[in-house]
Amino acid sequence: MTIRTAQESDFAQITELLEELGRPRVKPGDYGELRDLFLSQLSDPDTEHLVAIDSGAVIGFCSLHFRRRLNRVESEAWIPDLIVTRDARGHGTARALLLEVEERARRRGCWAVTLESGNDRRDAHLLYRAAGMVELGKSFGKRVRRAD
Repeated sequence: MTIRTAQESDFAQITELLEELGRPRVKPGDYGELRDLFLSQLSDPDTEHLVAIDSGAVIGFCSLHFRRRLNRVESEAWIPDLIVTRDARGHGTARALLLEVEERARRRGCWAVTLESGNDRRDAHLLYRAAGMVELGKSFGKRVRRAD
């Protein structure tokens, strides 16, 4: 298994992985626009998408964003999405992705690495704790409808 920066050709496999995370399936009518968003993020200096590859297939994905807070000079490394295929879980793939994130965060001078995880992903929470992460709080959200 190797960890590398995501490439344009990884988009379809990444969206399939995100479905395993509970994200909605990319609709055919939205595919082009979402692919363009992915491509723009590949060239964004404050975003890094990482993939774990095994036998030529994407078996893990980590979206890493460097964001600034108003009370810190240093950036925060934030992971909104981290997923490993069901078959590859338990073999160190997620841990390898987290170690790569930590290294990239260190090189950028970040003050912390944070991530979001659904309440029901208890196995993932065990992994995060084993990686030295602590639960910091709760995340709240509300869906809004677009004003037409």
